[in-house]
Amino acid sequence: MEYDTEPHKFILSSKDLIDKMLFNRDYKGAFNMLVKIMGTLDENDRNTFIGYYDNYFFTKCPKETGKPRSKL
Repeated sequence: MEYDTEPHKFILSSKDLIDKMLFNRDYKGAFNMLVKIMGTLDENDRNTFIGYYDNYFFTKCPKETGKPRSKL
């Protein structure tokens, strides 16, 4: 069975976009983009994707996002 790489490519390109927003300190925009992207992913991809941002959003800038992980 061949692995479908399309969702993986989507995750990586989305991650690049969010990383650029974070670099520019657009925390709210990055968080909103993360939430939108999460809505399009299945559960496995969602868990992979949130793993990238767990520490960043929920320890480094919780004041900017104002949302705990459970709200995603």
